[in-house]
Amino acid sequence: MSFSSKIRVSILILVLKWVSLVTSSADPLLLTPLLSAGRVEDARKLALVKLRNVTSGSSVGDTLPVEVISYSGLLTVDDACHSTIFFWFFPAMYDAPTAPVILWHGGGPGSSGLSALFSQHGPFSLGDDGTLHLRHMPWALARSVLYVDSPVGTGFSRHDDRPECYVRTTTKTAKHMVTAMSQFFIMFPEYGKNDFFIFSGSYGGKFVPAIAYEIHTQNRNSVTINLKGFCIASGFSDPISQIDYGAVYLAQGLIDAGEFDNFHQQETAAKANINQGNWSAAFDIIEPLIIGVDEAPSRLTNLTGITFPYNMAKDWVSNPPELRRHVAFLNRPDIQEAIHTGSLNYSTSSSIVYSNFKQDIYQSVKPIFEELLDSGLYRVLIIGNQLDLIVPHASLTSFLNGLNWKKGSEWRGSRSKILGGQGQRKVALGYVRQVDELTYLFLRNSGHLWILDQPQVAFEVMTKFTSGGNL
Repeated sequence: MSFSSKIRVSILILVLKWVSLVTSSADPLLLTPLLSAGRVEDARKLALVKLRNVTSGSSVGDTLPVEVISYSGLLTVDDACHSTIFFWFFPAMYDAPTAPVILWHGGGPGSSGLSALFSQHGPFSLGDDGTLHLRHMPWALARSVLYVDSPVGTGFSRHDDRPECYVRTTTKTAKHMVTAMSQFFIMFPEYGKNDFFIFSGSYGGKFVPAIAYEIHTQNRNSVTINLKGFCIASGFSDPISQIDYGAVYLAQGLIDAGEFDNFHQQETAAKANINQGNWSAAFDIIEPLIIGVDEAPSRLTNLTGITFPYNMAKDWVSNPPELRRHVAFLNRPDIQEAIHTGSLNYSTSSSIVYSNFKQDIYQSVKPIFEELLDSGLYRVLIIGNQLDLIVPHASLTSFLNGLNWKKGSEWRGSRSKILGGQGQRKVALGYVRQVDELTYLFLRNSGHLWILDQPQVAFEVMTKFTSGGNL
């Protein structure tokens, strides 16, 4: 073989190797093979998102750049099951080299993190006609934000359809998430030194401490993620201390004394099952009371007429349009090509993931929560919301007051202060308790979806917390 022929063969081999690592636009962009091959720059180039026709709303003016830089793709977290985590990353629009990095994880279990991107604090919002607009005050204005679909099976994240591949626990979710984060910081090493925070809500009350604990544990070994703290709003973390719903509803005038007795009996039975490790039985008792099962209204709704217990002031019978518009948008072929999801179908929540977590939902993360607080390494912000009937204020204070950590006694004796607004008349926005690393913020006029209800307050709380300041 001549020298020129050998060169042509070598070039052909290199091209074939490249093709084997790069999928067509009809396939999801799997980034792990590229990262494993050391092709970090290639991975970044391929993951770059190009969204056209982004328009600025009239209230935005010139405060935001029209071109929003972002990256998306899938990271493999389990080779045997072909399990992948989808992410969409927005570097901070200002001061990205030093700005803290926020991981936004959905609740559920089985709720996509992309819902918050479009409905609450991402750079984009969607109009009624599906057009993309720039948000007035996105979190990515001042922080780098990483949105994920987790556990696998949620949103665009996928796994093989085999029993052993379904995720059923918070612990496995956390391990997958840290595996994905380790790859993320290989892909974007310039952000590895920045302060890192985890934010979520609802079932994030279990996911977030578990992810933080997995990072805490692995940081002792080979993984180094610069975790500084986490924030959970309306978090369900320790079921046995958080299911005294009847007393809350009675105090609010939503049920009478006779119905309180019924709630109390059900709650007592659920707690007995939790203590015996019969978590599925506890689920079967509480779920019909508060959430409802198989589209049937909950007993709470039947008794009170409140159709949206996530915010008792709303008369919605389902999630508002802001929480639904993005589903059709993300299933458009042109958008799927832009964000590298191929032909994957997107849904904002997965009933399969939710049902697979039935044994997990009524287990507690209290012990790891206490260990994280005792370490003194992490700032923790818990947020309660006045209008939330799913995870009410009393359930959160019950959980926090029951924590056995080094400052537990001091916490139980602490007092709240008023969180004031701006201007001449400083209306109380909420109430804050703080002891060392732990802060509890009780917000007025907000429900389970606190950022949707109080976007400006949420932005201020987020920036203060992630900058190390007190509320």
